Formats: sequence, C-alpha cells, structure tokens
Amino acid sequence: MRHTDACPGALQVHQAADGALVRVRVPGGMITAAQLATLAKVSTELGAGTLS
Repeated sequence: MRHTDACPGALQVHQAADGALVRVRVPGGMITAAQLATLAKVSTELGAGTLS
C-alpha cells in the first residue's frame, strides 16, 4: 500500500515528458480574481504560462 499521495501538488512536482507538472487544488472549486492572477503570474514566471 502506498502511504504518500501520488498526485503532483504545489510541494510535490511531477516530472512529465514535456516538463514539470504541478496541480493546485482549489478548495470548494472557488478562486478569487486576485488568487487567479497570482497563479497566472507564477505560471508565467516559473513555467510555460499554461493554466488548465
């Protein structure tokens, strides 16, 4: 049995074939405009700039 979370997260980056993958979990599926802007900025500065 696996005792750790296998999903990538903000603290556990998964190295995919085309680059690093990070999953950001949004509690309740709600995010503010300011939070989304911060995610977009970090994605642009540290990654490919893609949010999906």
